[in-house]
Amino acid sequence: MKLVGRIEEQATIKAALGRIRTAGAAVTIVGGPGAGKTALLDVAHEMAREAGFTVLRCNGSRHDMADQLWHLHEVLYPLLDAVPLLPRTQQAALSAAFGGLDEPTPDLRPVRLAALGLLEQSAAHRPVVLLVDDWQWIDPATADALAFAARELTTSPVVVLATSRPPAGLDRGAPLDGQTLHLPPMSEIDAWELLDHRPNLSADERSTIVTFAQGNPLALVECAAATARALTPALQDAATPPLTERLVSSFLEETAMQTLPTASRILLLCAAAGSGTTTADLLRAGRLVGAESVAAEELTRRRLLDLTSEAPVFPQPLLAAAVYADAPMSDRITVHRALAEVTDDPMRAAMHLAAGTPHQDSAVADTLERAATAAAAQGCLTQAVDALRWSAELSPEPAARARRLRDAAELARQTGPASVTDRLLRHAQVAAGESSSVAALAITEAAARSGRGTGAGDIQLLLALSRRLARLDDRSAATERLDLLSAIAVLSTTYGKAHDVVTAATAELAALQLDEHDPVRAASLAILDPAGYGGSLKGRLSELLADARDRPALLAIYGLAAEAMHDLDLAIKAHDAAQRSLRAGGRAADLAHELVSLSFLRVLKGDPHRAYVEASEARRIAKRLGLGAIEAEAHAAIALSQAWAGDRHEFDAAMKHSRDAANASWTSTPARRGWAAGLVALVDGRYRNAWVDLQAAAAHPATAASAAADLTEAAVLSGRTHLAAQHVAAAEERAETYGSQQLAASAHRARALIDTAADADERYEASIAAAHAAGALLERGRSHLTFGRWLRRGRRIVRAREHLSAAMAVFHTTGAHPWATLAERELEAAGVQLTRATAPPQSRNERLTPQERQIAELAADGLTNREIGNQLLLSHRTISTHLYRAFAKLSITDRRQVGEALIGDR
Repeated sequence: MKLVGRIEEQATIKAALGRIRTAGAAVTIVGGPGAGKTALLDVAHEMAREAGFTVLRCNGSRHDMADQLWHLHEVLYPLLDAVPLLPRTQQAALSAAFGGLDEPTPDLRPVRLAALGLLEQSAAHRPVVLLVDDWQWIDPATADALAFAARELTTSPVVVLATSRPPAGLDRGAPLDGQTLHLPPMSEIDAWELLDHRPNLSADERSTIVTFAQGNPLALVECAAATARALTPALQDAATPPLTERLVSSFLEETAMQTLPTASRILLLCAAAGSGTTTADLLRAGRLVGAESVAAEELTRRRLLDLTSEAPVFPQPLLAAAVYADAPMSDRITVHRALAEVTDDPMRAAMHLAAGTPHQDSAVADTLERAATAAAAQGCLTQAVDALRWSAELSPEPAARARRLRDAAELARQTGPASVTDRLLRHAQVAAGESSSVAALAITEAAARSGRGTGAGDIQLLLALSRRLARLDDRSAATERLDLLSAIAVLSTTYGKAHDVVTAATAELAALQLDEHDPVRAASLAILDPAGYGGSLKGRLSELLADARDRPALLAIYGLAAEAMHDLDLAIKAHDAAQRSLRAGGRAADLAHELVSLSFLRVLKGDPHRAYVEASEARRIAKRLGLGAIEAEAHAAIALSQAWAGDRHEFDAAMKHSRDAANASWTSTPARRGWAAGLVALVDGRYRNAWVDLQAAAAHPATAASAAADLTEAAVLSGRTHLAAQHVAAAEERAETYGSQQLAASAHRARALIDTAADADERYEASIAAAHAAGALLERGRSHLTFGRWLRRGRRIVRAREHLSAAMAVFHTTGAHPWATLAERELEAAGVQLTRATAPPQSRNERLTPQERQIAELAADGLTNREIGNQLLLSHRTISTHLYRAFAKLSITDRRQVGEALIGDR
């Protein structure tokens, strides 16, 4: 049989059986309920049977403990035919013992000798393997006889394998002083592998089960079976999957609940229901339900609850779930109401109050909603989702129920998993009917589908809904339509701008009966039609950004509007403010989107390393949340950053992953991936490949505008100059329309590449000046490089060296290593003798991974590991691990040295 995990334990058992012919052995396997002890005995049984050994086995049972020698009879039954070969006194002792199992215990001395004799006789013919399951529950007389036999058979071919639960089993002694194996929880990898054999579970269900089971194999198997059998989704947005009777009884056997005094049982239920409750609050709640200190002392005496710490501790983490599952509803309501009275935490009090309310109650629902709002403001979105979902269940009014489910779905979209978001959306849509929640639900669903790359048709749906609302002549309908149309504007940046949809949405936005200076409408119009409406927004945008600093959704729209107008500085300012606000609020999905937007802007501004860091974080978040489109876009951003930075391994991996997600990608993704591939081909001198790759960039207007000069260079160097003219003209028109220095730099360089020799000087100089004005370092370096190469080939060596040196300096400053190498080769061709010192060595901090670099910078700002973890949505232990690795790479030993190490290497 195949047993998942427990590799070391299986190896120990195999080794003991392998040595059986030369020496006996005893191994005690210790573990809590469901730890997999019996499964290991089953493996040993199969190994022994295949080896041809005699296998004897008995199973301890709490119900049979009073029956003396019952389990010894079970062990020796296959050997009883050999009893006549024993001495007569031993025969008589066994006959008396087994002939009257219900009689008082006989003299154990001859019984022990008889058991030893039967085992020795059997072992003389072939090795014997004795398996005892649940040693703590075999009857005392049997335990005494088997322990005696095991001690005496250490030189015989007999192996004793016993399982026991801690601590009771070891209090009675293991079979002998042999080896003891303490079973730890299964690793997360083994837990996932175990669930891989359960094909009827979704990924989200598996994740919830793995988290709940905490490495307990029985919990994994039973919860998986119960979830697969459920007629409705078993994981109703909760952290506890359905429990089976077998699982519950397995853990409750540990408590002997039926023998607990009523007060102790209620106090134990209080502890099970009060996850996160302090010991002081638990005892206060206990007094409210009649469980005084005597009840607590009984639980402590039975080792069912440790009350010496700040919070009560169960001996087995899953015991709490079993105790709660087994309790009658009336008792649950009683303890939850008591816990609600004693806790000072508003969220915990609200949740206990809800759990103690078995019917719809608008007052309790309102309390839960207020607690959810407070939790969301603190970034505790998972708690807020649970509270809102429960609030909706307790809401008697359909409109309130729909609103709360809508808000829960929006928060769930930010934190995942997708199945929870989708389920909440379905429930909310049913509850919403024709209420005002319909528009907000449609926007949330479109945003969720956009992140996954499955919402290409949502723009038309949102437009249709806006037109339906247009029939309602009231102010609230106009506000809802503004929300829908601004969502269309945002989606148009990811799925492209179909002319008819853009025209219709622009017209409807412009006609809305709202304040003509409404900033959301102005920004949305600028996104949809930057040439027509961008001018009226551009002068106000800086002021609007200052007013919106705590409204990330509005900041994101302003950032997209600035991008549409090719104002890099304002776009970066808006998106950076949005990502900081989203990070503080724990809104991971929108954070990933903002980081991807920022990463491309960083490349345009000449900071490929920071672009790589931000894109890598976006990739990590998107992968965790199942946002395929954002993950693909992040990979494209990484590829683009590495097209400049030169890590070909990272570039190739990012290109592959981005292509693999082609079915779930935005229209911008293949364009930016094509730009990245084209840049690599250009720096490698593969001009024909560059021309082909850059065609993808030309298919996306925003990317095409920035990549125009690169496309033109590929055309010229591959002998296709005549094909570049239309692209150059389009770039010039776009640069003039938006007054963008960054676009002007690219357009001037493109025109210089195809222009007459007489005008090229001026064009190159204009390109360099525009790039300098825009702060676009990489574009400035490219202009210097292209100009210098053109001058060198025109034998104007002195000026060529000047521009090629400037290009090399820019590329070294920005970490664009392959481009710096290309500039160096051109300088050498211009007669400059370069030494090793000319090209600065790679900085130490460039060897840091993006996440290590990001964490190191936050540590340098004085943040603690926990504060860094809160910002990056990681555990403080993960932060500690990354800092440890970063310290080694930076050759430092103290976080106080981080800032200096990073600055010194910049």
